Amino acid sequence: MCPLSRKFVRPVPKPPSPTESELGRRIAEAADSIGERQHVAALLGVSAKQLRRAIQGDSAPNALVLARLAELSGYSVDYLLTGRGPRPIDPELLGRLTDGLWRVYSEEGVTLQLVELGRLAAREHERIVRGETDLAGALESHREALRTERLDSRKQQG
Repeated sequence: MCPLSRKFVRPVPKPPSPTESELGRRIAEAADSIGERQHVAALLGVSAKQLRRAIQGDSAPNALVLARLAELSGYSVDYLLTGRGPRPIDPELLGRLTDGLWRVYSEEGVTLQLVELGRLAAREHERIVRGETDLAGALESHREALRTERLDSRKQQG
């Protein structure tokens, strides 16, 4: 390389450190949803060391391993690779959300169509999965919104 061309070469960015690996975090999330990591590694057909290295961000699993992890965990390959796309639905959480929302709306005297209840439960499930709230917080926010809406409508009528 001639001396003049060196100044035009851009430095290669440093790869993320193991703790910065979003792919590794999502692999860990999916693996942990299945069970013990050593058992998950065996199910994936890789060593525990290979799985640990993927989680730490030191290596990336091949497409077949990632597809198998997606199949076993219920996560989509798109979510594992990019962080976008659907995550699996937790039936227990969805059931508790649906029941809780039904109770909140009933106690506040608001009738919901079942399809709307389903939409609300799905939306709140996603918020909980993303870590934006928890079950109690989701239900309480709906109760507060209903009460605020009721107070606002009384003020407009009076």
